[in-house]
Amino acid sequence: MALCFGSAADAWQNMTRAVTDRVSLTDSAVRDVNVPQVLAQYFRESTEPLLQLGPVSVAAWQLLLFALLVGAVSVVACLRRGTAAQLVPPCIVWGLGLAAPASWMVLSKAHAAIHTHLVPMLWHFAFVPISCMLLPVLAKLMIPGRKKDLVASH
Repeated sequence: MALCFGSAADAWQNMTRAVTDRVSLTDSAVRDVNVPQVLAQYFRESTEPLLQLGPVSVAAWQLLLFALLVGAVSVVACLRRGTAAQLVPPCIVWGLGLAAPASWMVLSKAHAAIHTHLVPMLWHFAFVPISCMLLPVLAKLMIPGRKKDLVASH
């Protein structure tokens, strides 16, 4: 049996070549750039603020660190009350919000290394809004609410 587009091995090679061509360009300006360098550039070294709250500016690594700290406190609080399962959906959403810009940096490392002015915008499409929106959700999960009285007092 013959396939119209060649063998499965040929199809796999064509697909992987398309991905690796985007990840490792042959241009001498970006040949030496690797994925960990690009991620470090935007997670650790970038000082461009993602959020500006009055005189306080927040960089990517600071927002990431703060979100991880709040997440850790939320996990401890919810484990103590037995409501840890409620953290799964917010954690998935936050993880996807972080994976969105990071995946672009990985799949297009050469482009991300050259066009440093474009990458900070990627944080604002998912990571920053999701991180900010999840703070009240986590706060509500961590702070136990007052239970309603079942018997009305007169």
